[in-house]
Parts: sequence; C-alpha cells; structure tokens
Amino acid sequence: MPAPCRWRPPGAPCSADRVRASLLCLLCACGALTPPSSDAGTGGGTASTGGGGGTSTGGGTSTGGGTATGGGTATGGGTATGGGTATGGGTATGGGTATGGGTATGGGTATGGGTGEFTFSRLTFSPVPSGVVNSPDVVGLARRTNGELWVALADSSIYLAASGSQTLRPLANLPSIPTTRTQVTGLAVTPTEVFISKAGSVHHCTGTCASHNDFTVATSVGGLETTVALCARDARVFMLSQSGSTSSLWEYQGGTFTKTVADVGVAHGMGCFIAENGDVLVVGDDSNVAVLTSNGGLNNEPIDLGAHPGASWRSVTTSATGGFLVGGGSGYRFATRQAGHWVDLAPNTAGAVMTTVLAAGADVYAGGFTNTGSTATPAFFKWNGTSFVALSPPPFAIDVTDGLAVSANELYFGGPSRTSGSYEVLHGTR
Repeated sequence: MPAPCRWRPPGAPCSADRVRASLLCLLCACGALTPPSSDAGTGGGTASTGGGGGTSTGGGTSTGGGTATGGGTATGGGTATGGGTATGGGTATGGGTATGGGTATGGGTATGGGTGEFTFSRLTFSPVPSGVVNSPDVVGLARRTNGELWVALADSSIYLAASGSQTLRPLANLPSIPTTRTQVTGLAVTPTEVFISKAGSVHHCTGTCASHNDFTVATSVGGLETTVALCARDARVFMLSQSGSTSSLWEYQGGTFTKTVADVGVAHGMGCFIAENGDVLVVGDDSNVAVLTSNGGLNNEPIDLGAHPGASWRSVTTSATGGFLVGGGSGYRFATRQAGHWVDLAPNTAGAVMTTVLAAGADVYAGGFTNTGSTATPAFFKWNGTSFVALSPPPFAIDVTDGLAVSANELYFGGPSRTSGSYEVLHGTR
C-alpha cells in the first residue's frame, strides 16, 4: 500500500514516488506551508495592501481595498472591470474611467459622483393646470429635505409632488385670480421653511405647508419695486428685486427680509445663486456679475464679450470645474469664469435664450428656449470641458424656463411642451 503524503519540514525533499502514489500529494507543496495572504491576486493580478482588502483577478491591479477584474485598475475602494480605471470609490466598466465615486461604462469618464448620462421622465399634473397664460412657463422649482417637490407656474398656481411620486397636485387654497402684485415669481426652500415670492411680497411657511393658508408675509416691497427671484442654500435665503433698472439684494434674517445691498451694480437683475463658499452671485443685463462675498464685500466681475454683441444674462452657477453663466442675445449665450472675470463664448444662433444652468456634481447642464417652437432646435446642453454641446438625443421636446439640481445624480427641468403647449416638468436621474 503506498504511503500517504504527509506534511514535511521546510527544506526536506519531496518524495517523487509518493507524489505519484496518491492524489493526496496534490495537497503537499515542495515548499513550506504558509498562511494565505490577506490580499489575494488571481490570474496574474497584483494586490497591494494599502490599508488591506484589495482583490484583483485576471491581471487587474488593486490598491487600498479596490476590486479589479480583467486588467482593470482600482484605487481607494474603486471597482474596475474590463480594463477600466476607478479611483476613490468609482466604478468603471469596459475601459471607462471613474473618479470620486463616479460610474463610467463603455469607455466613458465620470468625475465627482456622476454616473453617466441622465434618464428623464415626465411628471404628471393632476388636475391639469387651467389658468390662461401667454406661455405655460415653469417659474419656480424647489425640493424640501423630505423629498417633496414644489413647482410654481406662470398662471401663479403651485403644485406639489410627495417624495417618490411622479404626480403633481395643487397647493390648497391658493388664490385663483392673481393680480399684478400677487403674481408668483419664484420658490425657495430651507431645511425648515418654504418661500413663495410674488411680485409685491414674499411669503413663508414652517411645517407641512399643505395649504396657502399656512403661509404668512415675510416682507413686502412697495411702489414700482418688484421681486424677481429667490435663491437659497442650506438655511440662507436671498431675494432679488428690481426698481426701474436698479437691482437690490435682500437677505432673510429673523423671520423677515432685510435689504442688504440697495444697488448691486447689475441693471435689471434676472437671477441669483449662492455658491458653496457662501458668495452670492447676481446676473442681469450688464456686462458684469455682482458678487456679494461671504465676508460682506461687494465685487463686480466683468464679462469679456470680445467681439460678440451684448447679452441679457439669466442664470449663473459654480461647480468644481468653474463658474458658468447663460443668457440670451443674438442666440443662446454662454460664458465661463476665469480668474475673477468672465469670458463670453460665441453665440449659438440655434435658439433664443438660455434660461438656466445647473451643476450636477462636476457635470454642468444648461437649458433654454427658442421663439419658433421647433422640435428640431436643441434646448438641452452639457459642458464638455471646452464648450456647451447639445444633448443628443434630447430628453423631451420642451422649452426650458427653469431648472433645479438636487444632487450629482438628480435634477429637474421645467417649461412648456413644444408639441402640446402644456406645462412640463422633467425629472432626471442617473
């Protein structure tokens, strides 16, 4: 009977006849038995501990807990498949590159939490808005921390959609016939309050805010002065107003709005935005952007138009990739921020006015409208690093009059349908 294969001390010869004698010897290596490594690489893979836990298969390289398959490279917890490269938790497939939690597929590149292109769906109004307006514009979009979406329409009606719902229902007890001073101009929310701006006042509510009766007046403007826009970030809220061509900035403090800057230096202010660093940016007809800094100073950053015609600027945003400005004048207008000033890009004559620009993570999207209503005219654009290019295919045939970025992976666009003339709200996720 052949002798069984047993463990042998390191350096002792391995008996060939015993190996041939029994398949049990497959469990016996000619070197010393050692504990397995905590980080294992298979099929030619390399695993570097870097904090431990890396796994690689089929030639992949993994560092700091990442998982790499089929030649991929993963760092800092990323997952890479089929040659992709993932860093900082990203997921890359089919050669894609993902950074900062992004997901890229089929050779794509995602940065800062983005996960490829958005998929859009339509929200449903129930009942359908019946107010008579020249154009069914969406004039305000805001979402509360509980996931409830608020939508303000050109006929001054306000609709709400519960968290996770695709159905918009009207706010109860809203006055049915607005006057020139009660026309709704915008919406804003903080973690605890909802704000509705009307032409002559701003109303606010704390709590569920299920009825217009729950709102009280936070401030009123008199004479020829009108509210134009609201902007909010976290607990801070600002209101932009106009009196003639003079634009003023108001800040919400202690239950009311106080005029912080009587004249921001931008004629006919159109929009405001609170940057992550606390700066408040205001845009309008002038060739400059007003910046109320977080320490209370007021700067005016010029817009270099070059040889391009004048423009009316409607929306501004900042992101990890820079600052962006959109508007209209001889076509769609775009500008980018560069070292304390803005550089106007060549007008895109395909449409009339860009109305909104949004930062979704490191990606920047813009929307606008054309006076022709042609379904062939692009309304949605994305920054590609050097210019804004039309999304192809476009999400839906609408003119964009307002937008809202909730996160790197969720945004909204609203405006009139180009085919039916009805109000539209699009919800984008990725």
